[in-house]
Amino acid sequence: MRKITLTLIIVLMAGAAFAQPPGRKSWRGENESERPPREMIEAFRLFKLTEELELTEEQTTKIYPILAELNNSREESQKAMREKMKELRDLLDEEKVDDRSAAKLALEIHDMRYENHEAHHKVQTRIMDLLDDGQKAKFVLFDQMFERHLHNVKERMHDRRDGEGRPGPPGGHPDGPPRRR
Repeated sequence: MRKITLTLIIVLMAGAAFAQPPGRKSWRGENESERPPREMIEAFRLFKLTEELELTEEQTTKIYPILAELNNSREESQKAMREKMKELRDLLDEEKVDDRSAAKLALEIHDMRYENHEAHHKVQTRIMDLLDDGQKAKFVLFDQMFERHLHNVKERMHDRRDGEGRPGPPGGHPDGPPRRR
Protein backbone atom coordinates (compact mmCIF):
# COMPACT_ATOMS: atom_id res chain seq x y z
CA MET A 1 0.00 0.00 0.00
CA ARG A 2 2.82 2.41 0.87
CA LYS A 3 4.52 1.64 -2.43
CA ILE A 4 1.34 2.49 -4.33
CA THR A 5 0.93 5.70 -2.32
CA LEU A 6 4.54 6.72 -2.93
CA THR A 7 4.29 5.98 -6.64
CA LEU A 8 1.04 7.92 -6.85
CA ILE A 9 2.64 10.94 -5.14
CA ILE A 10 5.60 10.85 -7.53
CA VAL A 11 3.28 10.49 -10.53
CA LEU A 12 1.21 13.44 -9.37
CA MET A 13 4.30 15.59 -8.79
CA ALA A 14 5.75 14.71 -12.19
CA GLY A 15 2.37 15.19 -13.83
CA ALA A 16 1.97 18.60 -12.24
CA ALA A 17 5.43 19.57 -13.47
CA PHE A 18 4.73 18.58 -17.06
CA ALA A 19 1.01 19.37 -17.34
CA GLN A 20 1.12 23.10 -16.64
CA PRO A 21 1.23 25.37 -19.67
CA PRO A 22 4.11 27.88 -19.70
CA GLY A 23 3.55 30.88 -17.49
CA ARG A 24 1.03 29.20 -15.20
CA LYS A 25 1.67 28.76 -11.53
CA SER A 26 2.46 25.22 -10.44
CA TRP A 27 1.00 23.56 -7.37
CA ARG A 28 4.11 24.79 -5.53
CA GLY A 29 3.27 28.39 -6.40
CA GLU A 30 6.15 28.96 -8.78
CA ASN A 31 6.01 29.94 -12.40
CA GLU A 32 6.56 26.77 -14.44
CA SER A 33 8.34 28.59 -17.24
CA GLU A 34 10.98 29.64 -14.68
CA ARG A 35 11.45 26.13 -13.28
CA PRO A 36 14.81 24.71 -14.35
CA PRO A 37 14.48 21.94 -16.95
CA ARG A 38 17.12 19.92 -15.08
CA GLU A 39 14.83 19.85 -12.03
CA MET A 40 11.93 18.53 -14.10
CA ILE A 41 14.16 15.93 -15.76
CA GLU A 42 15.42 14.69 -12.40
CA ALA A 43 11.87 14.47 -11.00
CA PHE A 44 10.96 12.40 -14.04
CA ARG A 45 14.10 10.25 -13.60
CA LEU A 46 13.15 9.47 -10.00
CA PHE A 47 9.60 8.61 -11.05
CA LYS A 48 10.78 6.28 -13.83
CA LEU A 49 13.48 4.75 -11.60
CA THR A 50 10.89 4.03 -8.91
CA GLU A 51 8.56 2.52 -11.49
CA GLU A 52 11.13 0.45 -13.44
CA LEU A 53 12.93 -0.95 -10.40
CA GLU A 54 9.77 -1.29 -8.30
CA LEU A 55 11.49 0.49 -5.44
CA THR A 56 10.11 0.28 -1.93
CA GLU A 57 9.28 3.45 -0.03
CA GLU A 58 12.38 2.95 2.11
CA GLN A 59 14.63 2.57 -0.94
CA THR A 60 13.13 5.65 -2.57
CA THR A 61 13.63 7.80 0.53
CA LYS A 62 17.29 6.74 0.63
CA ILE A 63 17.97 7.06 -3.10
CA TYR A 64 16.35 10.46 -3.63
CA PRO A 65 18.87 12.40 -1.47
CA ILE A 66 21.76 10.59 -3.17
CA LEU A 67 20.48 11.64 -6.59
CA ALA A 68 19.86 15.19 -5.36
CA GLU A 69 23.44 15.36 -4.10
CA LEU A 70 24.71 14.11 -7.47
CA ASN A 71 22.64 16.69 -9.34
CA ASN A 72 23.89 19.56 -7.21
CA SER A 73 27.53 18.56 -7.61
CA ARG A 74 26.97 17.91 -11.34
CA GLU A 75 25.52 21.40 -11.82
CA GLU A 76 28.45 22.99 -10.00
CA SER A 77 31.04 21.00 -11.92
CA GLN A 78 29.34 21.66 -15.28
CA LYS A 79 29.33 25.37 -14.54
CA ALA A 80 33.03 25.25 -13.67
CA MET A 81 33.69 23.19 -16.81
CA ARG A 82 31.83 25.71 -19.00
CA GLU A 83 33.90 28.52 -17.49
CA LYS A 84 37.16 26.66 -18.16
CA MET A 85 36.04 25.85 -21.73
CA LYS A 86 35.21 29.51 -22.35
CA GLU A 87 38.57 30.50 -20.92
CA LEU A 88 40.29 28.01 -23.25
CA ARG A 89 38.33 29.19 -26.31
CA ASP A 90 39.14 32.81 -25.49
CA LEU A 91 42.79 31.93 -25.07
CA LEU A 92 42.87 30.11 -28.41
CA ASP A 93 41.15 33.05 -30.12
CA GLU A 94 43.97 35.40 -29.14
CA GLU A 95 46.31 36.51 -31.88
CA LYS A 96 49.34 35.06 -30.14
CA VAL A 97 48.38 31.85 -28.33
CA ASP A 98 50.26 30.91 -25.18
CA ASP A 99 50.56 27.17 -25.79
CA ARG A 100 51.70 26.43 -22.25
CA SER A 101 48.63 28.12 -20.74
CA ALA A 102 46.34 26.42 -23.26
CA ALA A 103 47.82 23.01 -22.44
CA LYS A 104 47.44 23.68 -18.72
CA LEU A 105 43.75 24.56 -19.18
CA ALA A 106 43.23 21.50 -21.38
CA LEU A 107 44.65 19.26 -18.66
CA GLU A 108 42.44 20.93 -16.03
CA ILE A 109 39.38 20.26 -18.19
CA HIS A 110 40.49 16.68 -18.74
CA ASP A 111 40.88 16.19 -14.98
CA MET A 112 37.46 17.74 -14.34
CA ARG A 113 35.87 15.26 -16.76
CA TYR A 114 37.56 12.39 -14.97
CA GLU A 115 36.38 13.66 -11.58
CA ASN A 116 32.81 13.96 -12.89
CA HIS A 117 32.94 10.40 -14.18
CA GLU A 118 34.37 9.16 -10.90
CA ALA A 119 31.70 10.99 -8.85
CA HIS A 120 28.95 9.50 -11.03
CA HIS A 121 30.42 6.02 -10.53
CA LYS A 122 30.53 6.48 -6.74
CA VAL A 123 26.87 7.55 -6.68
CA GLN A 124 25.89 4.55 -8.78
CA THR A 125 27.72 2.30 -6.33
CA ARG A 126 25.91 3.89 -3.36
CA ILE A 127 22.58 3.36 -5.09
CA MET A 128 23.39 -0.22 -6.05
CA ASP A 129 24.21 -0.97 -2.41
CA LEU A 130 20.54 -0.21 -1.63
CA LEU A 131 19.14 -2.55 -4.29
CA ASP A 132 18.52 -6.28 -4.44
CA ASP A 133 20.16 -8.36 -7.18
CA GLY A 134 17.30 -8.04 -9.67
CA GLN A 135 17.07 -4.31 -9.14
CA LYS A 136 20.82 -3.92 -9.67
CA ALA A 137 20.55 -5.44 -13.14
CA LYS A 138 17.55 -3.26 -13.97
CA PHE A 139 19.33 -0.16 -12.60
CA VAL A 140 22.37 -0.60 -14.85
CA LEU A 141 20.12 -0.89 -17.90
CA PHE A 142 17.83 1.94 -16.78
CA ASP A 143 20.68 4.36 -16.13
CA GLN A 144 22.30 3.70 -19.49
CA MET A 145 19.00 3.92 -21.40
CA PHE A 146 17.91 7.10 -19.60
CA GLU A 147 21.24 8.83 -20.30
CA ARG A 148 21.09 7.73 -23.96
CA HIS A 149 17.53 9.06 -24.20
CA LEU A 150 18.59 12.43 -22.72
CA HIS A 151 21.47 12.60 -25.17
CA ASN A 152 19.12 11.89 -28.09
CA VAL A 153 16.67 14.56 -26.92
CA LYS A 154 19.50 17.11 -26.71
CA GLU A 155 20.63 16.18 -30.23
CA ARG A 156 17.09 16.59 -31.58
CA MET A 157 16.80 19.97 -29.87
CA HIS A 158 20.06 21.12 -31.45
CA ASP A 159 19.00 19.79 -34.84
CA ARG A 160 15.62 21.51 -34.54
CA ARG A 161 17.29 24.76 -33.54
CA ASP A 162 19.69 24.52 -36.43
CA GLY A 163 16.88 23.63 -38.83
CA GLU A 164 14.78 26.67 -37.93
CA GLY A 165 17.16 29.08 -39.59
CA ARG A 166 19.02 30.08 -36.46
CA PRO A 167 22.53 28.91 -37.17
CA GLY A 168 24.39 27.15 -34.44
CA PRO A 169 28.15 27.29 -33.99
CA PRO A 170 30.25 25.50 -36.60
CA GLY A 171 30.47 21.81 -35.83
CA GLY A 172 27.77 21.70 -33.15
CA HIS A 173 27.42 22.85 -29.58
CA PRO A 174 30.18 25.22 -28.41
CA ASP A 175 30.96 23.07 -25.38
CA GLY A 176 30.93 19.74 -27.14
CA PRO A 177 32.53 17.83 -29.96
CA PRO A 178 31.32 18.24 -33.55
CA ARG A 179 28.11 16.38 -34.27
CA ARG A 180 28.06 13.41 -36.57
CA ARG A 181 26.04 13.88 -39.75
